[in-house]
Amino acid sequence: MRQEELKKVEKNIKTAWGAALFSMVITIILTVMSMLNENVAQKLGLSTYNFFDAFILGFLALGVYRKKRFASVALFVYFLLSVFINIVDGQLSGGIGRIIFGILYFKGMIACFKYYKHQVEIGEIDPDQPKGLKTYLGYGVLGFFKFCINYSNRDRFLYY
Repeated sequence: MRQEELKKVEKNIKTAWGAALFSMVITIILTVMSMLNENVAQKLGLSTYNFFDAFILGFLALGVYRKKRFASVALFVYFLLSVFINIVDGQLSGGIGRIIFGILYFKGMIACFKYYKHQVEIGEIDPDQPKGLKTYLGYGVLGFFKFCINYSNRDRFLYY
């Protein structure tokens, strides 16, 4: 991989984890605002559950920052799942923002795979090295937990 292509890959990774951190911070701010003001909570439909959402975003952003392929895929799938859930719930606002974040997460995901390929080519990573089971289980449990909470308790989960 040429040096300018490597810089572009690293820039896409940085943009993806930066977008995830931005989304996390905005989620925390809006959730705190909804806890302090009942009108905001009703208008935005936020609950304390959104702190868990922010935690997942921060955790996945850290994984993308560390250039982990699984974290980048999990972040993109998590984003798609969130968009799907919002559409099913009838929340169709934020179309342009969703498209922009989707593009940033997708580019970051592709960049993580390109970075991994580059690391294998230069001998930095052994592709036969076993992957950590804890990592995969951790991401899977967090994603499953979020999915279950959102569908089973979405109407009863601590709305302020």
